[in-house]
Amino acid sequence: MAFPTNEVSATTNDVDTVLYEICEVLKAQEDRYDGVVVDIGNMQNDATRFAASLRASLSHWARQQALDSNVS
Repeated sequence: MAFPTNEVSATTNDVDTVLYEICEVLKAQEDRYDGVVVDIGNMQNDATRFAASLRASLSHWARQQALDSNVS
């Protein structure tokens, strides 16, 4: 599974929607244990912005995994 690296927009009205609109999903690749390995080369230097990007990324990856499992 490849994870998108561009900004993500959501359609639901929740906190994650706001994060999707302002945060970039962290670049990552799936590992052999169905987890992800984050590319640290383009991480945020600011801890607050990184935390927001990480939260948005985790939510995005969980949703993507749920979508992928529904397709299989």
